[in-house]
Amino acid sequence: MKSKWMAIALIGSLALNLALVGFMVGRATSPGFDPARAFPRWVKTLPEPRRDQLRPLIREHFRTIRPQLAEMRSAQRAVNHAITAEPFDAEALSAALAQMRKVQQSTFASTDRSFASFVGNLSQAERQALASRGHRPERFGEPGKPPHRQP
Repeated sequence: MKSKWMAIALIGSLALNLALVGFMVGRATSPGFDPARAFPRWVKTLPEPRRDQLRPLIREHFRTIRPQLAEMRSAQRAVNHAITAEPFDAEALSAALAQMRKVQQSTFASTDRSFASFVGNLSQAERQALASRGHRPERFGEPGKPPHRQP
């Protein structure tokens, strides 16, 4: 029973990862792509001239991350192949998952470095605004005010 739930959790996790990467790749390769869209919504709260100044940093991030996203897709294909292989080889799946985790960690580290570089180019007021939002987009109302709810 325990292994059944672990298999379901693994497949669910894999599906979620595939969906997330597919979404990211789809947004990154769509025509008319604005790299600033891939960063949190708070970037859009910056005045347009300020966004224009920071856009080269965002473009550099995507130039760096594209090969890593390709590695991620390859690693996910290897995991899918290991899952569907007949006869099933648990060690091959474990190795494929370990490789996918390694690629994901590398990609996340690269994204962290890009984000740190981006934030390092913000003014103190911009950094404080970012910190006060807690990296979450303001979906309703204004920053610092509770969301508007309709009855």
